[in-house]
Amino acid sequence: MATRSRHSRLWAVMVAVVVVVAALALWLLFAGRAATPTAGPRLDVEPPRPSLPDTPRLPPVEPPTVPSPVPAPAPVR
Repeated sequence: MATRSRHSRLWAVMVAVVVVVAALALWLLFAGRAATPTAGPRLDVEPPRPSLPDTPRLPPVEPPTVPSPVPAPAPVR
């Protein structure tokens, strides 16, 4: 197997550093655009709101009478 020279390792390290620095610089350059809000178009449109029908007027209803499930106690003499 061929041995690598010291210079080829140095070039590999330098290329790796350049790639990392370039990636970091590009990320810092373009990442700020995603964080800045952009103003969308403002439309002053009032859509018609649906109206609900009036509720009918019903006469009051007496509550139903329900017999007690427990028998009434015997009167005391």
